[in-house]
Amino acid sequence: MVLVFFADKVALSIGLSVDSRQRMIAAIKHVLAASREQGHCYLTEKQINSGVIELIDINLSDRLIDYLELMQHEGQLCIRQILTDKDEFRCYYSKTLFYDESTVGSILRGINTAISSEPDRIAKWISTYCESKSITLSDE
Repeated sequence: MVLVFFADKVALSIGLSVDSRQRMIAAIKHVLAASREQGHCYLTEKQINSGVIELIDINLSDRLIDYLELMQHEGQLCIRQILTDKDEFRCYYSKTLFYDESTVGSILRGINTAISSEPDRIAKWISTYCESKSITLSDE
């Protein structure tokens, strides 16, 4: 965070405007990358906006979607639509995490047929493992 703060101060000191496109995109990219340290694979728009506010004290709520779609178009992030029983929303990934999660998902789908006959045993193993590592998995 200190390095990001320093880089932001340098950028501002050489004439980058406070609300420049480059600064907003850099802040969004940092928030997405830093979310990995907090155990997140993706963030929602609300989480990204909160992170940007915390990082550079700018609320992007009215422009955030435009920046995120531009970043996707430029190949700087990936967007996935999530459907749950209760809700539908977009989730935003740094590119590396998106591909990592997609690869793991493909591997798990491939081995799912081999282990689908023992769902109770698998659920118990996952629960025990998560408890031993103090991990809480989301429903997604």
